Amino acid sequence: MSTIKVNNIKKRNGSSITIGESGDTVTVTSAATLTATTGGGIGNNALTNNSITVNGVTIALGSSGTIPVADTGPTITSTSVVMLPAGGSFNITGTNFEATTQVQIVTSAGVQTSATSVAFTSSTSIAPTFGTTALGSYFVRVVNPDGEAFQTATQILLVSAGPVWQQAADSSLGSVNAGANWGTLVAFATGDQPMSYTEVTSTLSGIGLSLSTVNDGGVYKANLTGTATSPASTTTTNFTLRASDNDGTPQTADRQFNVTINVGLTGGTQFN
Repeated sequence: MSTIKVNNIKKRNGSSITIGESGDTVTVTSAATLTATTGGGIGNNALTNNSITVNGVTIALGSSGTIPVADTGPTITSTSVVMLPAGGSFNITGTNFEATTQVQIVTSAGVQTSATSVAFTSSTSIAPTFGTTALGSYFVRVVNPDGEAFQTATQILLVSAGPVWQQAADSSLGSVNAGANWGTLVAFATGDQPMSYTEVTSTLSGIGLSLSTVNDGGVYKANLTGTATSPASTTTTNFTLRASDNDGTPQTADRQFNVTINVGLTGGTQFN
């Protein structure tokens, strides 16, 4: 390889200088500087790659632009949920969940309790399971394997015992003679008031009873009133009431009761 060293190379007016031939590589050493005295240096359009593309945004060299950064952290979008004190599972809807995403519930004091297991359905749906948990409201926190975490701004998890009926199952709420006024028959459940009541079966109207919910000093009760029908013989009728509490996702409890319509003896009877 030959080496030519000169202090200055000037071209004749109207002519050009060519360095190398097609296919050659021209190298400027790291200690040297290549300077253009006219034309402001090498123009951007003279470069083979005169722009860069990052996250779908193309920016010309020498220019500026905004490059969006994709957020891969988890989020929670589900509404409030209810869990029994004995624990259980509930669904969480959100984004960017992974197969090993962890779930915690957090008290207002910052005490964290981790789920005993987390079922992964998809990147937008997981279902944690918790053991016995104290009554109260909790924040819900999700943590991905890379440490990125998200905690709800409000306490969306309510741990509540649900309605508890104050009458035993299959209790009799009363009896009345055929065609008489039932008076007021009462049953009620305790829990997160106000409670509301509905009939699960469809038998009350057939014996002349109608159901309503009344407020008795802050305790909401199921009131049954009406006029008894007149069956051919004494009849005991079973029916089921449902109590629903005032939680964001109402909890319910069903209980069976019965009432009796008495029919007196008709016709003559002789005793010898």
